[in-house]
Amino acid sequence: MKQKTKSIVTALLLGVLCAVTLSAVITVPDWETARADLLIGMQYETTGLDLDAVPGWLAALVMLHQNFPLDGWAWGPAAAGLAVLLCWVRGQREAKPKRTELVLSIVFGIAEVLGLSICKLGSWAFVFKNPYQLCVGVFCMAGYAVLFYHAVWGLYALLGRSRTGGEDFPQTRFAAWFAKAPGRASSLLIGAAWVAVFWPGSVDWDSWGQISQVLGVQEMTAHHTVLSTWLHGWLFRLGRALGSDNLGVFLYIVLQFLVCAWVFGQVTAFAARLGCSRGVQYAVTAFFALDPIWGAFIQTQVKDTLYTGLFVLFVLKTADLLLFPQEWQGSRPRMTAYAVLGVLCCLLRKNGIYAVVPMLLASAFTVSEKRLRRPVLAVLLAVCIGSFGFDTFTEKVLDIPAGSVGEALSVPMQQTARYIRDYGNEVTDDERTAIEKVLDYDAIAQSYMPELSDGVKQYYKNPGKGDLARYMLVWAKMLLKHPVCYFEATHANSHGYYTITKCRAINDYYTFNNDICMEMSEMNVHYLDKSGYLRYAFVQALSAFEKLPLVGLTTSIGFMAWLTAVLGLWLARCKAKPVLPVFIGLGIFWLTCIASPVNDCMRYFLPVAGCLPLVFCLAAVFSREKSEITV
Repeated sequence: MKQKTKSIVTALLLGVLCAVTLSAVITVPDWETARADLLIGMQYETTGLDLDAVPGWLAALVMLHQNFPLDGWAWGPAAAGLAVLLCWVRGQREAKPKRTELVLSIVFGIAEVLGLSICKLGSWAFVFKNPYQLCVGVFCMAGYAVLFYHAVWGLYALLGRSRTGGEDFPQTRFAAWFAKAPGRASSLLIGAAWVAVFWPGSVDWDSWGQISQVLGVQEMTAHHTVLSTWLHGWLFRLGRALGSDNLGVFLYIVLQFLVCAWVFGQVTAFAARLGCSRGVQYAVTAFFALDPIWGAFIQTQVKDTLYTGLFVLFVLKTADLLLFPQEWQGSRPRMTAYAVLGVLCCLLRKNGIYAVVPMLLASAFTVSEKRLRRPVLAVLLAVCIGSFGFDTFTEKVLDIPAGSVGEALSVPMQQTARYIRDYGNEVTDDERTAIEKVLDYDAIAQSYMPELSDGVKQYYKNPGKGDLARYMLVWAKMLLKHPVCYFEATHANSHGYYTITKCRAINDYYTFNNDICMEMSEMNVHYLDKSGYLRYAFVQALSAFEKLPLVGLTTSIGFMAWLTAVLGLWLARCKAKPVLPVFIGLGIFWLTCIASPVNDCMRYFLPVAGCLPLVFCLAAVFSREKSEITV
């Protein structure tokens, strides 16, 4: 009885800690506001306190209300609800996380609070402004760490209870239809859920540039990969030849619609093949059909959507190869199709090769059938030859110039711009001269945007190797002078990929094809719904979905990134060695997102998000056997 009481009290205290943390206002309290509050007593009478003699602890106590304004009634029931949930989670002793998860929880707490600070305040002032803020920051870090630790604990408990078979739902006509062909049924449901109120489709800024290159309005370059640019432009030209620019956009939208609907259905089919329960299969279908990120991107002409479908298929085939190697043994058509798919994943997105090649290399040494190692290495060789051969052909034979080196320098350029903005008075003449050879010194500080490097990148001068080397030396010297400035610059440009914050809306693609750039290029692209009422209502519904409790987290990049990492830890606990190559590819994609020019950009993260249901299915399957899969 005493132990039970102790558990309840512990859960209640932790519930209060988590509820207070979630209610925290990310701000640096104003001392003058606190002084004014000290003057007001009961019944609005002045207290008569000598403000100059007020001890610091009393002022800090009053300032707490600015960070934790617990005036409403909702935080109390929230704390009680969390206490009940935590009490249940702590009762699942067999699923208790280990030290690795504890360390990860602490890392999450630190990253989350610093991320919220940089997102809301533009700096780490919420934690490091003064001793008071440090105490508040550490308190919030502890709250988020406790919340994350118990969320992992609960997830492990649910995964440990996963079962095979399809008896978890009634045997209705729908269930029988779905069970007969899960892949086809899932594809049809997903396609039907992507409501076509945006036809012929929205055109992303980058896609407009790709179309313009093929039409001859802009110079043809390999900035967006040539194959992707050709695909955008050729389909647009086909539509124009048939009498409608709208048709050109529509043809590309239909292409990515069909590819993605079919591939996502194949994820469901693979879940069924692994023996996942019908509930898991329904959940996979619902994720792709109802989560607004997929509906938003399917209607948007942008290279990342089609690429996501192909990359998810490549990851699925890699998992299939590793888990069912006997079916791949001696099958040249499968290996050939696998190689072609790998080449496409490298040619349709520049950073694709950095994920595909390591996955293939790891697969060659991980696959259980040793006779498959040579065929997989042959696929790896074919992918490298196909990718580099195509790039060489377009650059040397077709004379299509490669993209600017500056695209890979977003991180140091953002750091330099922030340094000049904050410490420009400390820059020496020699340092300024070195920077001026690479960037427009006077312009980058004014154009600096913490979450987007485009304002700085536009002033990149494509310098020679010598000038670039001298700039990097100056960059390194500045790092030693003010390292915090550099860290804050990188954090501000990447926090959305590893913290649960929101700084960019996923539905901003709604406005893209109304941009004046379409008119300047004489492209007659317009929505069929000319009034915009239906589209506006639909966008509001999608925005409301993002704000739903728990479910809305599935639109957060940070949440999906951490969930993928936790599922990876679970698979490691289950000794799921065969799926290691999958996480190598996803991890590399995540790292390229951090180094990307845009913070919290869902289209960059889309390939990882598309693989999340597959990763979850693998975790559910391996939880049945702690050592190896039995299928």
